[in-house]
Amino acid sequence: LVYETISSSDVSTYDHILCWVRTSATVAAADLRLLLDDTGGAVSPETMVDIPAVSLNAWTYCHCTEVGGSEMSESSAATVIGLEMNANTANFTVYLDDIRAAKNVAGIKNWTLDYTTDALESTDFSASGIKAFIAGPSGWSGSFDGFKDGAPLSIGSQVGLELAESTTTTQMWLGNVIITGVHPTTAIDGVVAYAYDFQGTDALRVASA
Repeated sequence: LVYETISSSDVSTYDHILCWVRTSATVAAADLRLLLDDTGGAVSPETMVDIPAVSLNAWTYCHCTEVGGSEMSESSAATVIGLEMNANTANFTVYLDDIRAAKNVAGIKNWTLDYTTDALESTDFSASGIKAFIAGPSGWSGSFDGFKDGAPLSIGSQVGLELAESTTTTQMWLGNVIITGVHPTTAIDGVVAYAYDFQGTDALRVASA
C-alpha cells in the first residue's frame, strides 16, 4: 500500500473514478485498487475502486468501478488517496496520472464520435502512376447533446469523457477531451437542450466486446 495526502475532497455524489495507469507488468482487472480515506495511511479506507486490466507499459485510460460496501458515497471529506495490491503481489511499478472522480451526466441522449487517421501520400517515381499512402497521426472528436440538467460545461474546459454503448463497462470509448463548442437551444413549447462539440486529446481507449 502506498498513499498520498490530498486536499479535503467531497466525492460522495460521484460513482466511479477515471485515471491514466501504466504498469511495468500486465495486470488483470481488480489486481490493483485505488483507496480514499479521511485518516492518514488509508488503512481502513472509506472508498475502494478496482482498476481494470492494464497491458504491459501501455498508458491506459481506466474506468475504475466501486467495490461493494466501500462506495464513493462514503467519502465526503477524503484527505488520503492510496494504491493497494489487491490480488497480485508480484514486483512491478505502477504509474498513475490525472485521477478524477466521475459520474454519469443526466439528460444526455445522443453522442457521435469521429475516430480517424491521416493518410500521408508516399508516392514516388516507382509508383507507376498510382498514388501510395501511409498511415499518419490519428485523432478523434465528436459531439453529444441532451436536455439541460445542472450547470452546463464550460467552453475550453478539459474533462474525462466516457461514451457508453451499453451498461457493460468495457463497451465504452474513454479519453480526455477539450470542450470546443456549447450550443444551447430552447423553444416556447420545449425544454432547454444543450449540444457540445469536443476535441479528443491524447490516446482514445477503444470500446471492446
